[in-house]
Amino acid sequence: MSTEATIVVVDTSVVSIIFRQDAKATRYQDSIEGRSAVISFQTVEEQMFGAYLNNWGDRRINELERHLAQYNVIWPKSRTSGSLR
Repeated sequence: MSTEATIVVVDTSVVSIIFRQDAKATRYQDSIEGRSAVISFQTVEEQMFGAYLNNWGDRRINELERHLAQYNVIWPKSRTSGSLR
């Protein structure tokens, strides 16, 4: 049995690095691979707000939304029907 965690919480900065395909992206992607990657609802909001502030067009926003869709989002308890399992 592996001692590695099956769930990994991904920080906003890491989500951004992976989306931009920054030089550090591969290292983070390797750490996430094979795990259930989760992000906070706040990460989604920060990413979308940054796109809004920088006047991104529809194509780039769609790319960001597709990128964010690969993560499981942890919403405040009021938005969920139960706990993270």
